[in-house]
Amino acid sequence: MRGNRGKQGVAAGRRLGAATCVAAAGLAALSLGWATQPSLPTKLPEAPKLPERPQLPGKYPMIPGREPTGPSKDDIEVPPREMQLGVVYRTISGKERQVTFTSEALNERINGFTNDVHGYAVRGGDAISADLKAGRWRFKVDSLRTGIAMRDQHLTEPNWLDAAKFPYVEFTFKKVKDIKPVDADAALDTSEPHEPLTKDAKAFTCTLEGELTLHGVTKSVTLPGATITLLPESEETKKLAPGNLMRIRVAYDVLLSDYGVSNDIIAVRKKVAEKISIVTDLVLNQISPAVDEQSLPGKLIPKDLAPDRPKVPEKPELPRPFP
Repeated sequence: MRGNRGKQGVAAGRRLGAATCVAAAGLAALSLGWATQPSLPTKLPEAPKLPERPQLPGKYPMIPGREPTGPSKDDIEVPPREMQLGVVYRTISGKERQVTFTSEALNERINGFTNDVHGYAVRGGDAISADLKAGRWRFKVDSLRTGIAMRDQHLTEPNWLDAAKFPYVEFTFKKVKDIKPVDADAALDTSEPHEPLTKDAKAFTCTLEGELTLHGVTKSVTLPGATITLLPESEETKKLAPGNLMRIRVAYDVLLSDYGVSNDIIAVRKKVAEKISIVTDLVLNQISPAVDEQSLPGKLIPKDLAPDRPKVPEKPELPRPFP
């Protein structure tokens, strides 16, 4: 009995020794296999730098997501009969805030803006005249921004401005009166610091008369206290746009109920005011007739003057750590 047990112990020891040898050989082979694989790079190559987006020179900041463009489907064509009345200026869209509005309700204050106003103005008279002869500009309801995306969406809905049915807010100029010259720098009427205008700038106060279309309703409006500033082309103005510039600024109030906009948020919850304060502040540039005939309506910069969009380099393929 004891002899059998001794033999069994010897056999078990031999089997254990064989298994240990096999395991050791396997580990050695595995280590060898890892050693033959290419090692991981200690540092991945840097991604290529993308070139900066081109923009017009100067200190005028871009508003995120927008930049001055050429032709747009929202541009307004100048009727030939109005082109004969004087010098045509077109709005410079996509940069500064062109229309701002404020709602001072009992329970909430809302500020908003758009920088997507498209249109034109025709100036008659001599080189320093503010005698406007015609004009029309508009913006899309869905271009209004208030700082809250959901609120911006609400503005476009049927119980508000109903962008699907009435996509534009539009002003059509009819007449200018009470024109008086004023100091050009004082005419800026802004609390923000600014550099003095060019010495040749001329400014005038006046009253604008026209028609405002909002929510599908058109009403005649008289807007006193407007300012028209004329800036002849200079090295400074070229930083913004080519050609002579004209700035039209006017502040006025609108009653939403006059344009068929009414709901519980205005009347009951008092979160939006019935009276909306609006400031229209447009900068327009004069396009020469030669360029205008070759361009689409509302084109801001001739094709040969507009900066080319850079080509984005192809993304290099990173080395694979394993075959």
